[in-house]
Amino acid sequence: MEEKDKISKENRDCNLTYALDSEGKLVNIEQVEESGIKCNCICPACKEALVAKKGEIRKHHFAHSSGKNCKHAIESMLHHLAKDKFQEAFYKNEEFIIEFQYKSYCIKSKECKYTPLSECCEVSNKRFNLKKYYDSCEQEVKYDNINGRSDLKIFSSTNPKLKPIYLEFCVTHASSSEKLHSGNKIIEIFIESEEDINNILEKGIVEDKDYDEENISKVVFYDFKHSDCEKNNISNDIKIARFTLYKSGEIRFNVDYINCNKQLQKSKNSLLDICFHIPSYGSICYEIKDIMKYLCYEKYQIKNCQLCKYYIENHTLLIGMIRKYNKTLQIPREEYTLKTTRTICRWHETLQIPREEYKLNTERAKQCPIFNIDVYKMEKYLKEGLKGFVYNILH
Repeated sequence: MEEKDKISKENRDCNLTYALDSEGKLVNIEQVEESGIKCNCICPACKEALVAKKGEIRKHHFAHSSGKNCKHAIESMLHHLAKDKFQEAFYKNEEFIIEFQYKSYCIKSKECKYTPLSECCEVSNKRFNLKKYYDSCEQEVKYDNINGRSDLKIFSSTNPKLKPIYLEFCVTHASSSEKLHSGNKIIEIFIESEEDINNILEKGIVEDKDYDEENISKVVFYDFKHSDCEKNNISNDIKIARFTLYKSGEIRFNVDYINCNKQLQKSKNSLLDICFHIPSYGSICYEIKDIMKYLCYEKYQIKNCQLCKYYIENHTLLIGMIRKYNKTLQIPREEYTLKTTRTICRWHETLQIPREEYKLNTERAKQCPIFNIDVYKMEKYLKEGLKGFVYNILH
């Protein structure tokens, strides 16, 4: 045996602090009176005879009498230990606590157009003492509707209609997907040490709220009710982009935050007034504006300078102003952009109009002899359309 294998085996054996006695019960090394082979204990995994090592230098532990390297000994020990300790805690204590996160969504969430991009919900923790509802906790009981046994089954002997709760302990291998999604109320508990078992029993079986793919939750609830849609006094501020086309041909485009319960009214003298729900990040609002102005031209055929290929926005000046002043003025970047954009017509000298304008005179486009729509852009945006956008047409 190589040196590193010897070290690995010694470390595993030193952690083997529980074994099965002659009656098949799990006992701690300190509960064993005799040392050596006289302890009359076996490995919980391979069932080979163990020796109790209770010297004065090293940590007290069990070891295989043959010197065998049993790689499943610790896993099996923790599995047995978890079942015994959780069962003992259920019968011994007045409380056996479980706790998980619960979301109560707005009563209108199913038909709400804004739901895909924001959640109107109230988050709370549901905490239950299972001893109020259940009186029994047994090991290795068969599931009612699938093949296999549960590590622990918590049930009511006086109320058989009450759905039981199953506990599954995982050391190295998670439960099968078939079992976890069988429709049974299952709590899967991941353990790596005796300390994990003690911590969970001390705090209760509490669902982890902060975990990801790298940090797996130690407690996961399956087929428990985690949410409802019954909250009627909840609302959320959402970010909208509002596009308005007036009969004059004027286009207004504003970005703002509104409460989702606020009823917006169609602007007076507008041909079309539409609100888009947009994420609070990125520049998607400008893409919406470009798509809408071409969709409106296709439908209403009203000329507007913003549709002309000779129309440009002075972004060079604008970007410099944003970088220099938006933090000082504490104005959101997108709002500052909309308020400070300058428009330029490449034919301003021929048409004898101002070179730069903050407010565009859209009436002028109707009579402009040079107006020439950007067909390439128009075809591009009409092809894209409003697919994927969440919007609400105001009436």
